[in-house]
Amino acid sequence: MSRGMSCNLDLKLNQSYSQCPDEFGNASFLSNPTRLELLMSRVQTLVQQSNELSKNEMEMLQALRATLISCVEEMIAAIEAEITKNQDLRCNTIKNAQKIIQDRFHSIKPDEDELKGFSSELQLFIRDVDTFQDCVPGRR
Repeated sequence: MSRGMSCNLDLKLNQSYSQCPDEFGNASFLSNPTRLELLMSRVQTLVQQSNELSKNEMEMLQALRATLISCVEEMIAAIEAEITKNQDLRCNTIKNAQKIIQDRFHSIKPDEDELKGFSSELQLFIRDVDTFQDCVPGRR
């Protein structure tokens, strides 16, 4: 060791390389990046790529969410249309049944007691239909 300086090559946490200028002053490894510096650079690159992937994943999740909401809204609209169609068919069936009953009522010539009984039953039927269906003639 030149100049009588104490230059220990063992790795120490607080070792100053300025104590050994002849040994380390022109050493090439001091000017080249250390393994830690190379790893840190790689870590930064990986973190940036990870952030970019996270951003892409969030965009994909938002697009998927929007598509899912759109599909559910379309299904709800289709189901509502089918329910409306079925209600219309049911109401038309009930209206046709009422028309047939009224036509039969007008076409027969029963006696007065039979007519009163049938009229009462018809009124009960219509009241039941009115209770369970909101599509009696004149109501829609």
